[in-house]
Amino acid sequence: MSQLNAHTVVILGGAGLLGRAFSKTCVTAGARVIIVDASISGQAYAREIGADFLRADITNEKSLSSLVTTLTRRHKKIDGLVHAVYPKTKHYGASIEETTA
Repeated sequence: MSQLNAHTVVILGGAGLLGRAFSKTCVTAGARVIIVDASISGQAYAREIGADFLRADITNEKSLSSLVTTLTRRHKKIDGLVHAVYPKTKHYGASIEETTA
């Protein structure tokens, strides 16, 4: 399977339960995968499947801004983004209308 050759895919929460499946599938399909996760333990998983790793907390605006800067600097373009994160903040379980950035 090589449908994603030469494509760069960023997977937010790429070391989590669903994120791992997305990450591995994209690597298997030939993509260059960047796993973004708040947990440094995601780095070992990224290494295991042949992906890159960036640590970021998407609930923190400074961390998110730094992530965007790093991705922009390192990659000419991002072909795909998978949002596989649902952080357990005070809004956990709330409807999308009730959730803040």
